[in-house]
Amino acid sequence: MHILDMLMHMRTTIDLPDALLDQARTVANASGGTVRELVIEGLGEVLARRSARAAPAFRLPDCAVAGQGLQPGIADLRWDTLRDLVHDEGGRWGSRA
Repeated sequence: MHILDMLMHMRTTIDLPDALLDQARTVANASGGTVRELVIEGLGEVLARRSARAAPAFRLPDCAVAGQGLQPGIADLRWDTLRDLVHDEGGRWGSRA
């Protein structure tokens, strides 16, 4: 074994039931691979599946407000006018509706 391999990989021993190891050897031989490759692939899939389950999907909170929707005349306004209305701190909004 090369020094580089020793630095990049860690050896470990796992205790598998004989029937499972026999099945793994059969599958590995049939696919032209090794039991090691099969263990790496399987462990990777299990870890990915479990971490996906552990992290719930992000969901935006419901920020709905009471009201009657858009005020009359708003749907036809241009973007720059809408932006100005949103940032209007002078209270001109009431005079537009």
